[in-house]
Amino acid sequence: MAAAFIQKYQSIYPTAVECLNRDLEACLTFYAFPKAHWKTIRTTNIIERLFNEVKKRSHKMAAAFRNEDSCLLMFYAVIRSLQFKNIPMPTK
Repeated sequence: MAAAFIQKYQSIYPTAVECLNRDLEACLTFYAFPKAHWKTIRTTNIIERLFNEVKKRSHKMAAAFRNEDSCLLMFYAVIRSLQFKNIPMPTK
């Protein structure tokens, strides 16, 4: 499937196809995990949600950030408050 994509778009988007070729193995790493984990591993929804929460809260509290430590403390509080989907991990 990747080969067909590369063949189709190589002449139109050579730089993007070169980048894909270089990182193709890393892009498909999620297939090495159980199928139930694929969607969670290959999407960035968790990361996007985290950054949106931090952005939303930091705008309201911009004056409270006196230094880097105060910013990190808020970031940690946001991470702790979010409910992430639990994925059971094998013990072996």
